[in-house]
Amino acid sequence: MTRGLLPRGTLWIWAAAALPGCKRMGPSQAPVEWQAPPPPPRSEALDALAPPWEDIDEQVSPAGPLVVRLREPDSLRVHLRVLLPLPESAEHRGAALQASAWITHARLLRALRSLGARVAIADGADRVELVVHVAADRRKLLARRLAPVLTEPPSSAEIRAARRVLPQAAGRAVALAVAESILLGRPAGRDAAAAGEDASPSQVRAAWLALHAPTRAVLVVHEPRAARDPWLDPLLERWRGEEAPTAPAGLLARLRPEAELPAPHEPRPLLGETPPPLWDAGPGPGGGEVVIARRLELPKLRDRALARLAARLLAQGQDVRLALRGDVGVLVLRIPLPPKGPAAAVRHQIELLSERVRQPWAPSQIRQAARAFLGARVVQASLDDEDWTGLWSRAIDLSTRDADIARALADEARAMQDVAADDLAAFLTRWCDPLGGEAGWQWVLAGGTRARRRELADLAPSRPLPSAAGHAKDAAGARGHDDEDQGARH
Repeated sequence: MTRGLLPRGTLWIWAAAALPGCKRMGPSQAPVEWQAPPPPPRSEALDALAPPWEDIDEQVSPAGPLVVRLREPDSLRVHLRVLLPLPESAEHRGAALQASAWITHARLLRALRSLGARVAIADGADRVELVVHVAADRRKLLARRLAPVLTEPPSSAEIRAARRVLPQAAGRAVALAVAESILLGRPAGRDAAAAGEDASPSQVRAAWLALHAPTRAVLVVHEPRAARDPWLDPLLERWRGEEAPTAPAGLLARLRPEAELPAPHEPRPLLGETPPPLWDAGPGPGGGEVVIARRLELPKLRDRALARLAARLLAQGQDVRLALRGDVGVLVLRIPLPPKGPAAAVRHQIELLSERVRQPWAPSQIRQAARAFLGARVVQASLDDEDWTGLWSRAIDLSTRDADIARALADEARAMQDVAADDLAAFLTRWCDPLGGEAGWQWVLAGGTRARRRELADLAPSRPLPSAAGHAKDAAGARGHDDEDQGARH
């Protein structure tokens, strides 16, 4: 019997080899159907340590969410992932968006507790994801209980509760979120609310409605192949646009409206005489951190494979991460601030990254890193109740066209395993060296005591992080401040 990504008993053999050291919708409107992209053959997918998509059904109603159904013969559970793209308006970001996501997560926990469901929330540079895992025989109850969670605007009591907990969570992942938003040309997302920022009840309500707009949402469902009954109808009947606008027909068109990219500005070396400004998200609890980040243009699959391998190798010694959004990536290094000498610690980490980028990587190390990453991805999916929706979400991040999504993981795996050492070395030294490579790095400071933050004054001129409403304009207009920054030291 086959279950999960690989035949039973085979998964752990593959993992050991890979790891080092071991259609019915919208009853009032006919759905628009578009042909699912062909997945790679099963044998090809398994050879590439990628999921063997074999039964994909994709439908969209003009006034409701797009639904992707991934069917597996012997799955015993239903996995539902709700992808909510971040609102396009900067007024619906920051604290108001953070409160909106908190309200929906709290609702999910209350509504699904008696079903024995597991609930999680995750977000990235361009969307919030709500994840539910439940037994397959409870899928109809799941749809009925999800309907009010995703369609009813928040009450005054829910908004008050969210505003009470918001200041306690304001410092979480601020620097990382702000760095991604600056480099992707979008206002700061759910975790980028500056410490002390607040949102009025009307702002929270407006942000909640914008985040849960059904004509922008995508539902990804992993279900048993036998579950072809219209069990999602109770949710889809209620979650519809009031004016029935024409929704974008494509998945990526919903999730990635065209971003307003930052205006070009003169690149500056991080530790040079005139470094770029240090974006300041404000003080907060904990020791604080500095994030350095750069934008990567990755037009080809080979470029994305090089970026993935580079981040994987560099992460072996430092907190290096890569966020992908189609043909654009953001490479980041997170630097926690120690109690003493925070400026020296930041300099040391930047210099260390520069040294590690220039070290030679043997072909065996590159192959091992690729297999470790790919094997860990398969094992993690198995540990997550063999949830294919998370893998589909990763495939979305790798793709620039809807037709690429089904093959994205297999193609990425193959490209990673074909990377040559010389090509990787050239990519690392050009794009990943904060001192000797291409300029264009930015940095963000978040959290920490005021005394600790004052010690960072010698690094660069600081600039306060603007509110969500003014974030995009200020980030895009960074060039206009170049002259005044060159002589400024705070």
